[in-house]
Amino acid sequence: MGETHRSKYPVISRRSGTVSTGVRLVGPDAEVFAEDRYLAGTPPVHGLDQKLPTSPRVSEVDVGDKLDVRLVEKRWQVFTSDGHSLGTLKWRMGDQDKVDARTRAVIHYHEVGTLHITKLLIKGREDEVIDFGGYVTPSR
Repeated sequence: MGETHRSKYPVISRRSGTVSTGVRLVGPDAEVFAEDRYLAGTPPVHGLDQKLPTSPRVSEVDVGDKLDVRLVEKRWQVFTSDGHSLGTLKWRMGDQDKVDARTRAVIHYHEVGTLHITKLLIKGREDEVIDFGGYVTPSR
């Protein structure tokens, strides 16, 4: 997980509270639509499942980081390069290979892949990372 550059990214949206206490989504300006990600075979990640345990090491994640994703017991887990689990993606097994009725894009999740971090959910003045998003490329 890389050197921190959180403050250089623009705020995409504010979730709650003031700048000092609130939650903000930050990342590069240009974001690709989810259906384009599915069509390209690089499914989007919209964060970790907050109903399941997450690691305190989530706070170390930064834009540009690459994390490992593996299907473990019907759930996609995110791991650091040194094998520490960060948590479980929001992806659902029931969506695997489903066709989106509106866009006709096929939702396909890779059993093993690399998560490219493109946005962070941060809170407070210290810009504490509480979640992240991006897209997954298949492992070769």
